Amino acid sequence: MSEVSLLRATVDEMVARTSNEGLSEAAAFGAALQERMAAAGLDALGVAETLGGGGGTLEDAAVVAGALGRWPIPSPFTEGSVAAWLAARAGLPVPSGLRTIAIAGPLVGGGNEGGPMAGAAIRGVRWARASNSLVVLAVSERSHVVVVPSASVQMTLGSDVAGDPSDGVELAGVIDSAAIAPVGPSVVRAARLRLALLRGCEVSSALERLVELARDFALTRRQFGKPISDFQVIRHALAEAAAEAFVTNSAMQRAVQVAAEDETSPVIIAAHVRAGLGAARVTRIVHQIHGAVGITDGHPVAELVRRVAARRLADGPDRRWEIDLASCVRDRGGPWSLLTR
Repeated sequence: MSEVSLLRATVDEMVARTSNEGLSEAAAFGAALQERMAAAGLDALGVAETLGGGGGTLEDAAVVAGALGRWPIPSPFTEGSVAAWLAARAGLPVPSGLRTIAIAGPLVGGGNEGGPMAGAAIRGVRWARASNSLVVLAVSERSHVVVVPSASVQMTLGSDVAGDPSDGVELAGVIDSAAIAPVGPSVVRAARLRLALLRGCEVSSALERLVELARDFALTRRQFGKPISDFQVIRHALAEAAAEAFVTNSAMQRAVQVAAEDETSPVIIAAHVRAGLGAARVTRIVHQIHGAVGITDGHPVAELVRRVAARRLADGPDRRWEIDLASCVRDRGGPWSLLTR
C-alpha cells in the first residue's frame, strides 16, 4: 500500500470510528474526530515535529483534507492544520489540543510587546467553540500573530450553511508577550492561500464523491421500465459532471505541487477559482439527477453539497478570488507571457 493510500485508509478508519460514537452535534463530532487525528499525529501535518507539529509535508496535509472531504461530516482539520502552521511560522509555540485560526483586522492595544488589548470582534471563526486556543492573524500595516486561549474570549455561537460551528469572537484582556509575534505580508498571503488550498482539496474530493453518488443513483433509479442511466440526457449530464470534477481535482493537485515550492503562487488562486466553477456546475447537475431526494436532510448528497458551499463561502466570494487572479496575471505581463514561458 502506498503512503497516500495508507493516509486515506487511516482517515477513513478514524471517521468510521467517530461516526459509531453517535455524536449528533457538529462541534462534538468534529472535536472527537480531531482528537483522534491528534493522537495519530495528523492534526498538524506540514509542521516540523521539533516545532510541535506532526511532521510530514503540505502534500500530506492535502491528502488528509481530500480524504475528509469525501465524507458528509463536520471536520476542523483544515483550520487546525493552518493554525499550527501559522503559529510555527511566526516563531510561536504550536498550541496543544484543538486549535483554530481566526483572521482579523488590526487589534487595538497589545502591540508587539504584549499587554492590555481592547475588544476586537471577529465574525465567522470556524470551530471556535470546539477549540482550546485561537491562532489569530491580525492583518494591518504591521501584521502579527497572537495565540489566545479560547477560555479568555467571549463567543457568540453561530453556524455556517452546513450547520458546522462558525462563531463570533471578541478578544479582550491581556496578551502574553510570549504569545504574540510580528509577521510580514508574505506570511499573511501564504496563510490565506494555505487555507484556500486545503479547503479546495476538500471541495474537489467532495465533488468526486457527489459524481459517484449520482452515478449510483442513476444506475438504480428506474423510470419507464429501465434505469434512468439509460437515457441519453442523463448520460450526458453524468459525463459533464465527471469532467468538471476531474478538471477541478487536477487543478488542485497541481496547485499542491506548486505550493510546496512557492506558497504564494498564482497557481493556487487559479485552482481555487477552478474549484468554485466546478462546485457550481457539479452540484447543479447532481441535484438535477437526484431530484428532491438530493435536498433531504441527512441524505449524503445534501450534506456534501452544504459543506461544499460552506467551504467556498469561508474563503470569501468567488468574485474576489477571480479579481485577485486577474491582478496576478496582469502583474506578470498578461496571459500571453504566462502561456509562452
